[in-house]
Amino acid sequence: FSVPFMMACCWPLVVTFLALLCCPAVPQRLPPSLHRPLFHFSAPRGWMNDPIPPFFAGDGSVHLFYQANPRSTTWGNISWGHAVSTEMLYWSDLPIAIAPTSAIKGIFTGSMFIDQAGIPTAAFTGARHIPISWDLPYVPGQETQDLAVATDASLVRFEVKKQPIISGPPPNTCVTGFRDPSVYKATCAGGTPCLRMLIGGGLRAANADNPQQPCNKTAYKGGAVFMYEATNATSWTYRGVFATSSDTATLGKNWECPNLLHALQTPNTTILTVGTQPQDTSWQRAASWVSGKTNHSTLSIQRSGVVDHGNLYAIAAFVFPGSVLRQGLIGWSDEDQPAADVAKAGFAGVLSLPRVATLVEGAAVDEALLLFAPAPVVDTLRETRSIFSSYRTVGVTVLPDSVVGAATFDLVVAVRTNTSALVVPGSALLTLQLLTDDARNQTTTVVVTSQGGNVVHVRVDRSRSSPWCLSSTGQASPHCSTLTAVGPVVFHPEPSDQQHAIMNVRVIVDRSICEIFAGDAIALTARVYPSFGGDSASMLGASVSVPGGDKRARGADHNGTASQGATLAFLHAWPMRTVWRTPSPSLHIKALAAGGVAGVVVLAFAVAIATVGSLQSRRSHVAGGSTTERVPLLQSPSQAAVDIQQPANDSSDEQC
Repeated sequence: FSVPFMMACCWPLVVTFLALLCCPAVPQRLPPSLHRPLFHFSAPRGWMNDPIPPFFAGDGSVHLFYQANPRSTTWGNISWGHAVSTEMLYWSDLPIAIAPTSAIKGIFTGSMFIDQAGIPTAAFTGARHIPISWDLPYVPGQETQDLAVATDASLVRFEVKKQPIISGPPPNTCVTGFRDPSVYKATCAGGTPCLRMLIGGGLRAANADNPQQPCNKTAYKGGAVFMYEATNATSWTYRGVFATSSDTATLGKNWECPNLLHALQTPNTTILTVGTQPQDTSWQRAASWVSGKTNHSTLSIQRSGVVDHGNLYAIAAFVFPGSVLRQGLIGWSDEDQPAADVAKAGFAGVLSLPRVATLVEGAAVDEALLLFAPAPVVDTLRETRSIFSSYRTVGVTVLPDSVVGAATFDLVVAVRTNTSALVVPGSALLTLQLLTDDARNQTTTVVVTSQGGNVVHVRVDRSRSSPWCLSSTGQASPHCSTLTAVGPVVFHPEPSDQQHAIMNVRVIVDRSICEIFAGDAIALTARVYPSFGGDSASMLGASVSVPGGDKRARGADHNGTASQGATLAFLHAWPMRTVWRTPSPSLHIKALAAGGVAGVVVLAFAVAIATVGSLQSRRSHVAGGSTTERVPLLQSPSQAAVDIQQPANDSSDEQC
């Protein structure tokens, strides 16, 4: 029990204790589970919802902040989770960035920006009274707009300012909500550089004859976005209602998460994405967009549409860095399975893959088309190309699990059709069966049909997508409902054959999430929970059925009929790589040092103790004839503070 012996044995405990005292804790990432996606981002554990628009730092890193509750798989204790990447695919978990305080019960959605002093700053809504909902009476002071300033270059630590920058909605205004500030740089009156802030909410009618209750709780005037301006980050001036719509049936009663699509700005078109809740015809929220002309302080809405027709909400808009402006989008997909299963899985919520939005303007305003596609970086997750088909006529093509992988694949199908068939409503164009088991009991079916002209109908049938949906209880559940989308799409004319056109359909499947892109203009996200998970050999994979053709098929019975002449122009399918990988030790050092002077001292002290302990241990082993050497601190990936989608080996709740 000599001093060298004690140091050699106990230095790991001492280092761990000191490090936990001085550096932020990184939530331990749970290991992959049955339905946990392998290349879509999810929080290390617990609940997640709205993403914050990614912040692109000067060192080439991309910081993702998001709503998080690491304590539970249900909403509550809302903080800002944090992850960092270089390509928006392989994310490294960082400590919780901003947590509730004694005054602020929840850190709601917001945005990151650079203040006048060049410091990365977070603007967020501080929830000071909970519950908060559009259909509840608005309590004065329940939502304030607040700032948190980064105190280190790695954006690991933030200081929440004690006083809000905006203490409540505009005076004498009846609102349904007042949250989710989106801050961006602009040019204000007189050409002065300034900051603008958009805040989501909605308008209620006033009770002019009732001073005790000045706002009518049930008279909704529609969703709205409020605009503020500032020349510094702490002093804001209200400029009025930037956008509003009385069309509550389509665009709801309250708007959340407002974001301008800056990269798509044109002299005639400004596009604003909002989360609409709820529509008169449905209690469901929606990821919507509105567009029109703006004079910078007011948007006159001329058109509206849907960013994603399925389970995707809280769209965060951003501009990809580079010489060419590209409009990026990400969103949050909630879980669609019973709460008990969510709790068992240990995580709730997934982010979409990064997407690119493109505006195609027509001769008239109503001819403009907003297109959506996975960002090009998503293609880097593909394994070696596994199938290439160039059939002009085909019935059913089956993609076995050995080709597309168990439950993670990227499928691109091009349907070739006669242009005259496009004007025939109801003509079938394509049927996909995804995540089908050997017995063909479980399957998710995607059907695309023509609605006349360039309009198509997309239907995702989830009634057989899981054992839960096949049960008598699940059949009536919204988790097993059919998702639909109707809208104009792009048919690409064949250069050598003007009588035919091609429509592309892309489906990216990652265990429990399917991102579907039809005709370049319709996006639909669906959550499904097949029982076989991602590793079963009994997986059929996917099948592609096109009604036209002469029944030359591979692998499955053909039940289609040669009718409208739709054929398979080509098909590509790739297995997809996982983003779960071993964390980087260098990021551990970076995160630990981000604790400031204390972190550096602890790091130096830890290395000193480790060095002494390692030398003493080595001497002891050599003296005893052993050749075993202790692994030095920070060289083992399992000790890294930043856990990059990798399950931890210890049983502690926190790592640092």
